[in-house]
Amino acid sequence: MKAYEMDDEPTIYAANDDVAAAMLYILDCGEEPQEGYPRELTDEELDRQRPDYDEDERPTGEMTNIRSWLDAATEPGYLCGAIR
Repeated sequence: MKAYEMDDEPTIYAANDDVAAAMLYILDCGEEPQEGYPRELTDEELDRQRPDYDEDERPTGEMTNIRSWLDAATEPGYLCGAIR
């Protein structure tokens, strides 16, 4: 799977291609992605270190990256949001 930015929040989805990412986004949000989206994330964006949070959105004190989340994803769908 690849990671796709779906809007300017940004909201990130894991999918096999941009068409599948758009369909998942429409199913979840009830609207089409904004113009210019979906956009596949670059290697730099996938590897950028960012603070990690637990399932309750509390900081863990660890660092992670989107590539790790993508590698752990077992099926296409929402990966993360608002991570800038």
